Amino acid sequence: MTNEHMLRRVITILLPIIMFVQAGCLLGYPAAQLTATPSPTITTTVSPTSSPTANSTPSPSPMPSPSPTAARGFYPRPPRHSASAAKPTETPTPTQNPTLAPGTLIKEFVTTPTEIDPGEDFTLNWKTVGTRVVLCQLIEGKDNPIVGCNDVPISGSQQVHTNHQTYNKVAYVLYAYYGDPEAHEAALTTVKVHCRYTWMLDYPPLTCPLDSALLTEGAVQYFEHGMMIWLRGSRTIYVLFKDGSNPGFYSIADPWYAGLPESDPAISPPLGAYQPTRGFGKVWRGETSIGDLRARLGWAVAPESFYSAIFQCDTAGEEVCYLTGPDWIAALNWSKGIWSVWLGPPN
Repeated sequence: MTNEHMLRRVITILLPIIMFVQAGCLLGYPAAQLTATPSPTITTTVSPTSSPTANSTPSPSPMPSPSPTAARGFYPRPPRHSASAAKPTETPTPTQNPTLAPGTLIKEFVTTPTEIDPGEDFTLNWKTVGTRVVLCQLIEGKDNPIVGCNDVPISGSQQVHTNHQTYNKVAYVLYAYYGDPEAHEAALTTVKVHCRYTWMLDYPPLTCPLDSALLTEGAVQYFEHGMMIWLRGSRTIYVLFKDGSNPGFYSIADPWYAGLPESDPAISPPLGAYQPTRGFGKVWRGETSIGDLRARLGWAVAPESFYSAIFQCDTAGEEVCYLTGPDWIAALNWSKGIWSVWLGPPN
């Protein structure tokens, strides 16, 4: 083989290596990352009858590993911090603060008509610019006066039905919300309900009576620590104490009827005192479910006397009935178990 042929073989082996190095430089690989393998030494023997044989085969250069700086553009950007999860929006309630100035959201909230008789209907009308509107009924005299709350259209109307047990007035509250659920405006509207019955008292309450008054013969007897009242029309005895204990009064059906003893001959009252008779006597001696009341009432200080009595109950939030005496009115509060002298409604 001639020297020219040998030179061609060397060039053939070295040319790919040189091209690979140049490509690495163009791609930005640092030279330090590339390790070149030295060219093999070729030993030849000239012989007329044999072909040259290579004593060693050149090993291909290893593929250089890309530098992290060179491959920067191929990696995704670091993930951004995840946004905080949105807090759930609380459902606004009619008692949340702060409230907005009147007229900010609620432009109109009225009733048509403004006065009705028990059992008649009326219509609520409202106009707002809120994003949510809630309509509730207001019940006076209750522990939780706001009842029956419902979402309603931003503007609209609603018919309300009443019955014959509807008294005094019917009240509704409208809540309008906008933006922040804690900011709202509230408006109140009422419709007056005419009374079905008439008070028979000289100084009646401002509310309607529950029923017509009971006008009947009555009897009263005063004791050291209270009094007893009897009503013929209902055959009921009322016991009112003045000791400040609770309950402050009792009511019980008259336990006496014709044929029973009117008094207990074994009981002898002290001078100036009296033993109650008939129904008063049976209640006083403890011959009813109330028990013995002698210690709490004391002796009667005068005989019983008769007069014209009135008994009539209120439709206020608390259950109150009014019982007249000869020259006074007792307000019996059944809800609290107390009574007081009625002096008329507050000015």
